[in-house]
This record gives sequence, C-alpha cells and structure tokens, in this order.
Amino acid sequence: QYQMKSYPCLPNNTQGYLMKKIDRVLRRPEVQHLTGIGRSAIYRGMQNGTFPKNFSLGGKSVGWRESDIQGWINKQIEASGLEA
Repeated sequence: QYQMKSYPCLPNNTQGYLMKKIDRVLRRPEVQHLTGIGRSAIYRGMQNGTFPKNFSLGGKSVGWRESDIQGWINKQIEASGLEA
C-alpha cells in the first residue's frame, strides 16, 4: 500500500495537493491542434456555450485547462457513437 510522504515544511492543508495531477494550461494553437477546429469556431463555441471557456493568464494572454479540452474531445467522440 502506498503511503504519502510527509513534508513538514508544508502546512497540513497542502499535503493532499502533492497527490493531485497538475492540469496543464494550453494556449490557443495547441487547443486548435488537439481539437482540429479553427480559431473562429473555438470562440463561437465559447460564446454559445458548446466549447470550454478560456481564462486570463495576464495581459492579453489566455489559456484553457487541458482537462476541459480533453473532456470536450471525449464528449464529441461519445456524441459520434464511438468509444473514447
């Protein structure tokens, strides 16, 4: 059985965080590459609620959570009748 190592330098409420998978931030070109859809379709989908919303990284930079994009891809695959 796996036992989580204790890190005394961290507060108790952050110990569990070390076990979580880090969710990567994807920029638009990578989102386009993964989904196969273009810039306009991404922003149109965000506007009508059919595509995950992005979030600000500061300044004019935005990103998407990798898990949100992967979830959207899986949903499209399921809707097509194929297995994810």
